[in-house]
Amino acid sequence: MRLSLADGNGHLAYIDFLDKSKSKLDFNGNKLPVNLMLSGCGTFNSPYYLNFEKDPYAKALVYLREEKMKKDLPIWFNNLNALLGKLSFYKLGVQTMKDLTDVIQWIEVGNKTLFNPENTKATLYLFENSYQEVEGGSFKQKRRSLPLDEKIWASFGWEMGHDLIRFVQAKLMVKKSEIRLGVLFREHTRDDE
Repeated sequence: MRLSLADGNGHLAYIDFLDKSKSKLDFNGNKLPVNLMLSGCGTFNSPYYLNFEKDPYAKALVYLREEKMKKDLPIWFNNLNALLGKLSFYKLGVQTMKDLTDVIQWIEVGNKTLFNPENTKATLYLFENSYQEVEGGSFKQKRRSLPLDEKIWASFGWEMGHDLIRFVQAKLMVKKSEIRLGVLFREHTRDDE
């Protein structure tokens, strides 16, 4: 379970439940699906970032195929972080579109080379958490998510991308919503293609 707060003074907390009857040698990795939420908010001071070195869920992806992943997964994550560091919804639409396309294409490279051979697929997701105050000082929360899969992205093309970027920019400017990114790893078979 993860808890986070994104008002500038954010904190991230983990709650772990340990089963003392099992040994860590028996661990075979995560059960899919696994969602890795990115930290940061896409600004110069707080770029999007996936802390794969300290995130236990990200580290456990090595167990998909340990001999290959132990060497290649950190390189893939480092390149993903380099691309994420450039991504900002505060830039001009054309540049944001290019940076977002680069991230989506890099995730697809990871799918073809690392994840699909292990019957796993990674997909970038955009999450919107919006909050609305209701009577009594409590809030109503609404969550929406959009998969940014390469095939979906390519089929809708630039028009959908520009509409999405304008939507995200409007939400960020009004500050009534929190926009987050995450990478979802799920089971994948050849029939899903």
